[in-house]
Amino acid sequence: MAAATTQPTSVFISYSRADSAAIDRLEAELIGYGFQTWVDRQHLEGGDVWAAEVEQAILRSEVVVVCLSPDAVTSPWVTNELFYAQQLSKPIIPILLRPVERIPLLLAAIQYIDMQKDVSQGLRQLRLRLQRHHEQSAATTAITPRTPLPVGERIMHSSEELVPENGDVGLSTVVESPGTLPLICQVNTFGANDVAWAPDGIRLATAGDDGAASVWNTRNGVLLFTCQGTDGIVYGISWAPDNRRLATANYYYTVQIWDATTGKKLLTCQGHDSYMSDVAWSPDSRKLATANYDTTARIWDANTGRQLLVCSGHTGPVYAVAWSPNGSRLATVSHDTTVRVWDTATSESLLVFKGNVGGENGTAYSLAWSPDGLRIATVGDNRTAHVWDASNGTQILTCRGHTDSVTDVTWSPDGQRLATASHDCTARVWDASDGKPLYICRGHTKYVTGVDWSPDGSYLATSSHDNTTRVWSV
Repeated sequence: MAAATTQPTSVFISYSRADSAAIDRLEAELIGYGFQTWVDRQHLEGGDVWAAEVEQAILRSEVVVVCLSPDAVTSPWVTNELFYAQQLSKPIIPILLRPVERIPLLLAAIQYIDMQKDVSQGLRQLRLRLQRHHEQSAATTAITPRTPLPVGERIMHSSEELVPENGDVGLSTVVESPGTLPLICQVNTFGANDVAWAPDGIRLATAGDDGAASVWNTRNGVLLFTCQGTDGIVYGISWAPDNRRLATANYYYTVQIWDATTGKKLLTCQGHDSYMSDVAWSPDSRKLATANYDTTARIWDANTGRQLLVCSGHTGPVYAVAWSPNGSRLATVSHDTTVRVWDTATSESLLVFKGNVGGENGTAYSLAWSPDGLRIATVGDNRTAHVWDASNGTQILTCRGHTDSVTDVTWSPDGQRLATASHDCTARVWDASDGKPLYICRGHTKYVTGVDWSPDGSYLATSSHDNTTRVWSV
């Protein structure tokens, strides 16, 4: 009899290869009940690409079933899959296939289903628990990526906090819909400098003056881990597109790469002569670009930490780096008031243009390449954001409205909006086609230092020197 569900429940099955025969029967029974299953039948044979497939399968699943046996509890694959599922707050159902000396600590508080003696009874219990999970998720939409992101405590109503720049941009729809309250996470004991959303859309990484680089689950506000051993203040943090690693730009002249699941330090890139200011992954996750006060940007092999190229030409500290979407070019901004575009294969300077005009000294602090690769956005101390033609440096439009220096800029995933962070304690959202202001995100009490879109474009995360990161529905 098929499970009574409007859509089949998706089940990820974690197991040891030694139990393959039992897993074959389990999968067949679940399919017969009407469930969708995902079973890893390659394990280590597929290498890194297959590991990424496993991560995506867990991310897409509604429930994770962990099959316990002596081989499973010692399997690094099962351990990693279980740890990742827990990070994503996936419902986990343990089933006992063979006797084990100990139940893994991560499962100790979860009631397991014993299939050692009566497999048919165990399968009935499993079917009922899967149906119950599906019914609960259908009622609360707790597994839908678009659910409200409960990061820490809720604050005042959005109508008081997320303010339209003009009166006819449809904000009423936003503030009245569920989950649109700004949400706060206390992330640092000293100022938060940067924020980065994971490609999975669930985890958020933060960096701060206290040397903390931390990863949070945005669905339940749980701190998953803090990277131990950063080299001083962390000025920038970047998530690899492959979802598996983080990079931090540190005070003591280094960039460090971390396992994004465990927080383990993988390697350190050394070679700059001064403070790090920014770090960015290449689109293929194979390289890193860094910006430094020594007036250079550098490109590194992300797997070995080996320095590949030095981009020299700026006459002042380099504040930010951004890869073109195809990875062939790198853009940099500097205290020398210029933007430079470099060939990432040769480090040749392809284009130089003034990245921000006016203000105290015309300095540009941050930049971002549009998803279509045709435009570059810059922000700086003249309180504006500028959009430029990436092929020739011609200015296309200007976004005006901030009342103090603008510190960070990012494009929405569809390229239709820009978001900016400012020393005026706000983040703002702009129409990228004409520069018109759309929203103001108010609530931070000190400088807003970083801003990043969720992968689906529904939410905006901001970091601030008020020691918090906030998540906004936009």
